[in-house]
Amino acid sequence: MSQLENGCLCMFSKIMLTVGLVIGIGLSTTCHAKPGWIFGGGHGQEYEETYQNSAVLIGFPGWDLVKANPKLFFGIQPYYSFWHAHAAAHTQNHIVWLNLEGKAYFFEPSTASISPYLLVQFGPSWLSNKLFGQRHLGAHWALATTVNVGVEVPATKQWRWDVRLGLLHICNAGLAKPNKAFNLPLVLQIGMVL
Repeated sequence: MSQLENGCLCMFSKIMLTVGLVIGIGLSTTCHAKPGWIFGGGHGQEYEETYQNSAVLIGFPGWDLVKANPKLFFGIQPYYSFWHAHAAAHTQNHIVWLNLEGKAYFFEPSTASISPYLLVQFGPSWLSNKLFGQRHLGAHWALATTVNVGVEVPATKQWRWDVRLGLLHICNAGLAKPNKAFNLPLVLQIGMVL
């Protein structure tokens, strides 16, 4: 790849990252978002590799779409993350994604009680670099999947702490070649929700 092509790709990556962040922040502040942000970090050994990945994540306020019953909710939540691979090359990646999420509480949630839940999220993502560590995703577009267990704990009469622990997997589902996924086997997130 020539320097000109590499420079254009780098500029395009910065533009896409900026557009993704602006859309995520803009939508989360204008489209009847549920108040609350979630911040987190992840770390762990990359699958079938000798190095580890780390990441910092920000979940923007999302939207509740459907309350299927008192214990089951579906919604959308945008995310931004900065990844670092503890490898010799291709050590940084910015990833933005929009998750469709399903949250199932073990007991009917209330503002006065602790509410444990299972959260599954899945959605399209955009990566600033398709090469990361020793992995190659084949495209800048991919799919992000997270599986979390969490608990909401009352903080005030309206606000609740949200603490979740899970794993994050980013792959292209075979839509591009190669498909060497990026993984974070341990992700801890903490936030406040209404």
